[in-house]
Amino acid sequence: MKSFLMIEEAPTLISPTDAALLSLSPEIDIVFLHGLAGDRFSTWTNSEGEFWPQIIADMFANCRVYTCGFKSSKLSSLKTGEGASIMDLGSMIADGLICREVLAPKILFICHSLGGLVVKQMIRKCSDSADKDFNELGRSCVGVAFLATPHQGSKLASTLNTILSNGASKQLAQLTESEEELFDLNEYFRTHAVRKEISVKSFYETEKTWGVQVVDKVSGNPGVFGSDPIGVEGDHITICKPVGLGSGFITNI
Repeated sequence: MKSFLMIEEAPTLISPTDAALLSLSPEIDIVFLHGLAGDRFSTWTNSEGEFWPQIIADMFANCRVYTCGFKSSKLSSLKTGEGASIMDLGSMIADGLICREVLAPKILFICHSLGGLVVKQMIRKCSDSADKDFNELGRSCVGVAFLATPHQGSKLASTLNTILSNGASKQLAQLTESEEELFDLNEYFRTHAVRKEISVKSFYETEKTWGVQVVDKVSGNPGVFGSDPIGVEGDHITICKPVGLGSGFITNI
């Protein structure tokens, strides 16, 4: 039986509005993962009430769409091991994904903010694991879209402090001490993405949030060859709530 933590991180299937159109043999699964102080629904809902994953599910009949989530309060220090670390969350989400009822041969991740770090850690876990199910999940990853993910360690502390000062869990402040581990994670992913030919798209916000540009062009760059970061007109909150869904933003990803 799965633990309560694993149940919380389990993927939620977003069926097409016409449930009869749900693919029984999807070519690809698209998984949305939110960041700090977000959740699997409001993070992706724009000011017009459009729910991005639902639009994708309705647009593409050859895929299945999922949202994944975690409680921000579970994130804690990578060094002290108190609570759930990014590594823990990566394993939990991987465990939920391998238990999907129908497994497409390919998977694409769309992640916001620190959700991108969790996805990178999950991919690393799958690659290093002795569990063949985890290995297969890692091999199935063909693309990752990072929306305002702070890849560069030097930017992480100010990113977290900005978010923490606006209502997120106090426990998360401990992550500002873990730049070395996250730098190592980024170096791993840069190499892995090129070797495995994973398509990587990176986007950063052009406007300030709470008076600060949380993730800029530099910190939003994963350093993957051929994946120059793209600016999006919006702040750290609205970058994952595009208006006019079905237009160029989806095409770019």
